[in-house]
Order: sequence, then C-alpha cells, then structure tokens
Amino acid sequence: MNDYTPAERLRIVVIAAVVPVVIAAVGIVVMLSWSADLPEPLAIHWNGSGEPDGFGSLPGLALMIGGIAAGFGAIVTLATLFQSAGAYTRTVLGTSVWLSTLITVSVVGSVYMQLGLADARDVGDGAGVGLWLLAGAVGGLVLAVPAALLAPRAPFVDHDEAATPALGLATRERAVWSRSTAPQSWLFAALFGGILLLLGVVTVALAASGEPYWSTLLIAALLVMAAVGTSFWRVRVSSAGFTVRSLLGLPRFTVPIGQIESARVTQVSPLGDFGGWGVRWGSKGRIGVVVRSGEALEVSRARGRTIVVTVDDAESAAALINGFRERAASVGA
Repeated sequence: MNDYTPAERLRIVVIAAVVPVVIAAVGIVVMLSWSADLPEPLAIHWNGSGEPDGFGSLPGLALMIGGIAAGFGAIVTLATLFQSAGAYTRTVLGTSVWLSTLITVSVVGSVYMQLGLADARDVGDGAGVGLWLLAGAVGGLVLAVPAALLAPRAPFVDHDEAATPALGLATRERAVWSRSTAPQSWLFAALFGGILLLLGVVTVALAASGEPYWSTLLIAALLVMAAVGTSFWRVRVSSAGFTVRSLLGLPRFTVPIGQIESARVTQVSPLGDFGGWGVRWGSKGRIGVVVRSGEALEVSRARGRTIVVTVDDAESAAALINGFRERAASVGA
C-alpha cells in the first residue's frame, strides 16, 4: 500500500466501500419490506415506447443492487489503496458513492411504482422510471460531492520535469528502441477478477429474474477481450518518430520526429493522474496509455496533445528521441 496514514486508509475504505454498500442495503431493506404488496414477477425493463417488456423477481433485483455496490466498491478501494493520490483520486472515490446511489434509487423507485398492482403490466409507461433515474443521478451527486471532499487530498506534484538529456548520435548513425508494456500481473488479475465478479453477479441476477442473459454474456466477453487486447502495448522509437500500438493493432499513436518538442521521464499514478487504466485523458491536455504505475515516457508535441505511456527504460527512449530531434535540427540548419 502507498503512503496513506491509517486515518486516510480508513476514510478511503469508508467512502469507496462502506458507504455504497450501506446505501444499497437500505434500498434492499425498503424493497423487501414491500414484498407482500408487489406483483410477481416485477417489471424490470421498459421498451422504447415506455411499455414494460422485461420481468423479474425481487430477490434478483436485490442481488443486482448489492452485487454492483459491493463489487465496484471493492475494486475502487483496492485500486486507490495501492496507488498514490492524485488529481483524480477524489473523483474516483466519489464515483463509487454516486453509482451506488444512482442504481439503488432508480431500481427502488421502479419497484415503488408497482406497489399495490396485481399485474406488473399495469404499471404504465416508463416516464416514471426516467424521473427516478434522474432522481438517482442528482441524489448521487448530492452524496458524492461531500464524500469526495472528505477523501484524502492529493499532495502537489510538479510534473514539469526537465527534458531528458539527448543521446549523442552521429549524422548517419542508426538506432532503434523498442519495448513492450503491460500491467503488473497482480493488478491485471485483481482488476479483471473484479470485472468478472461483477459480470457474474449481473448474470446470476438476470438468471434469477428469468431474463435472458446469453446476449449479455456475449457482449461482456467481447468487452473483456477488447480490454485485454488494449492492456498490452508495444512502444517504438526510431529516426522516423515515436509509436505506441496496442496488441490488437488499434488504438495506435504515432508522432513524427519533426512534430516532437521534447521527451522526458515522469512518474505516473494511474488512478490519481488519469482516473484509471487504459487510454485516458489527463490534466494539462495529456493523453495517457496507462497500464501500470511508476516510470513513464512523456512525449510533448509542438502542436497537439502530450502523450504519456507507462513503460520500463523510459529514460533511454526519451534520450534517443531527443537525440534524433537535435540531429534533425542540426542537419536542417
């Protein structure tokens, strides 16, 4: 774990995990107290015309609310505790509270609409569900903002490190630097284990409610495959420029040497600096290819966004880029 004090660790656990689960638990208790006055099955989905077209059970809804709150809260808690605080830490912690509130209020509200009905098909159009969804989103913000403000404050970090000294290159000398980058094995296992846990909870909830779930599993499998493919990248530096490409071939970022202003080594906290892992947008207009914490190569363009990629031996890559830049400038002069 990182350099949080015991009190800060406690606040992280309470905000990211305990509060969302309490919110979900309150909603579940309220729904279960209505069980004698609810139709069976319940309407749980409305089509584009506002008519109920999906039906399920009360236990299935309760399991879904609790599972999402607990699963997402656990992922956010562990990820935060193992990362340094940064500009996005408070936002991520607040999101756990917001998501739990949104789901709980919207689901409990849709169940409330069916109180006293003999048949869930008589619930009417989906306008009421939309209002409950809006109430959940607004209520989530009301709770998430103070929760985020109570989260540990990120220390000021100066990202304006000097450019890495250039590697001296002869006029016709050739050089290439290439490295693969991937998440740490424990982090990869924890994150994707959490994703699979959430998918499992949703699948069980759908199965318990009688809803078809094979299409959900297929979509989830495709998303997981895409996530895995974009977790492994190849970074290359040559006289032509800088390229970072995912295992799938796309996304791909290429910056010609003539468009590079400077290159340097920096330190990255995925959650704190970019709000998570993957292809991310950070502060100061930076694009991040962020698969791990620690050492990263930062390539600043004369025009356009700065690209940051977490990779080992970033110093050698930065020195080579700056060497190619200086040689191109001297030849041009």
